[in-house]
Amino acid sequence: MKFNMNLFLRIMKHSTTFLGLILPLQLFGALILLPWVYSYDIGKFPKYLRWFDSVDPYIGRDTSVIDSLNKTKSTWLKYCWVAFRNPLNYFGWMVLGVRVPANIPDDNIGDATGCQEGFRHLEVVINNTNYYEYYYIKTYNFMNQKKCIRIRVGWKLAGLTTGKIAQWVLVVSPFHSYNGV
Repeated sequence: MKFNMNLFLRIMKHSTTFLGLILPLQLFGALILLPWVYSYDIGKFPKYLRWFDSVDPYIGRDTSVIDSLNKTKSTWLKYCWVAFRNPLNYFGWMVLGVRVPANIPDDNIGDATGCQEGFRHLEVVINNTNYYEYYYIKTYNFMNQKKCIRIRVGWKLAGLTTGKIAQWVLVVSPFHSYNGV
C-alpha cells in the first residue's frame, strides 16, 4: 500500500483536535454532568450545557433510546449515556459538524446488515473548505463471533441528503461487532 501524505496529515489534524479539544471537554463533562442529569433529562439540558447533550431532539432524529433513558429516571444511566456512550454528541454535530448543500451518495461499506468490509473515501467542498470521510472496515472472527476493525475519520458524509448535518468523527474501534454480509 502506497503512503498517502494527505491522509496522514488529515489523521494527524483530527487526532490533534481530539487530544487537544475533544478529550479535555469529555473529561470536563464527566466531572460536571452527574448533578445535572439528576435535574435535567437528556435532550433538555440548559443552553450553557448543550455541548454535552444528545443532539437527537434538536435535529429531529429518533429519540426512542433517549426517551427510555429519561423514563427510567436513573441518574446513573443518563450520566453514562452523556458522559461515556455519547460524549459531546451535540458538540460533534452542531459545532464541529457541517451542513451539506447537496445529496451525497452512499455505498455498502459498513458494519450493519447488508454492508460489507472495505474502504471508503469521500470528499466534498462546502463554502470553499474540503470535508472528507475515510471509513475502513476489516472483518475477523473472534471466539466464534464476527468482529471488525472499524476506523472512521473526518465527517459522516455518506448517504446524507441536502440540508442534513455531517457529524465530525474520529473513531478507532478494533473489537466492533459486525452484522454485515
